[in-house]
Amino acid sequence: MFYFLMSTKFNKQSPSDFGLTFVEGKFILPKDGSEWEQCQLYDFGWGKENGFYKKPLGSFSQLIELVVNSKDDEDSFGAAAIILDRHAEELKQYLLDLIGQKINSQQKKRLNLMFNLVHPINRTVNPTHSIEQINEELKQWEKISSFFMA
Repeated sequence: MFYFLMSTKFNKQSPSDFGLTFVEGKFILPKDGSEWEQCQLYDFGWGKENGFYKKPLGSFSQLIELVVNSKDDEDSFGAAAIILDRHAEELKQYLLDLIGQKINSQQKKRLNLMFNLVHPINRTVNPTHSIEQINEELKQWEKISSFFMA
């Protein structure tokens, strides 16, 4: 089962490029009648890719499960993009909770690939946060980065 449809190097733009039709104000996949929502997805370094997610969009737990375990790249990278855009705080807590736990090297490698964790980037910057809050968040991301570098 697929949950994300995503371009690579912007090779798809219109709904029809993704196999979708627009019916009564909704994007529909004709082969199963599922409804999809247009969105911007993973940024591989040249900008966010065009894409769609299957409605309804899953929870953080469902999305992180796709990141870690899906064999489909569109689902993995699509879920990672949504997590970064909409669930960055939950991602940070999830990763902090992993520190000190025994996780297998495959899971560690997979999370690093999807979220670029060896680099201590503050992924939870909020313009309303004080300098102190931003500095504390950066320290947390540095702690996460150290764990994923080991």
